[in-house]
Amino acid sequence: MGQGFGRIVTIVLLIGLLASILALIFGDSTRSRADRLANFTRRQGVKVTATSAPYVSNALARSRFWRRAGLVLAFVSGAGVRMPFGATHDADTPRAQWLVLFGGWFLGLIIAEWRAAGTAGDGAHRGASLTARRFGDYLSRSARVWPLVSGLIALGTGVWLAVRVATDREAAATSDIAGPA
Repeated sequence: MGQGFGRIVTIVLLIGLLASILALIFGDSTRSRADRLANFTRRQGVKVTATSAPYVSNALARSRFWRRAGLVLAFVSGAGVRMPFGATHDADTPRAQWLVLFGGWFLGLIIAEWRAAGTAGDGAHRGASLTARRFGDYLSRSARVWPLVSGLIALGTGVWLAVRVATDREAAATSDIAGPA
């Protein structure tokens, strides 16, 4: 009974692992899609209309699918990566599985973007304006002024310290020449 039972448990665990991986990749609830759409509109500061909501939600789901598929593929592959620095012997180099996982996630993201590039529907397309912009179009007034003010304060402090050190050296040199009183 021991060997047969062990095989059954192993098969059940493998099926459970496979089902978990498939649920991770393909699983998506209506509630989570709505939350992701709300987070997207809040983060990006865009207004999603009733007409555009299905397109945006579909694009988010597709991106999520490919990122997760890449992550699972990297995890299942089990590729061991060692960092090329941090030790004098090859056996002591730190392991970096996180790098493989990030690479899989990033590869999934690239595939999602690549596939999304050809999904634009027919009809009017948005375009970019090629009008020249000023520096002030990108930065607020305070973001332009504070670095200048900080630089002037640092320059003034440096000049003040240089003058003070020079006058202290002159004072010390004249008091050494005059000798103790």
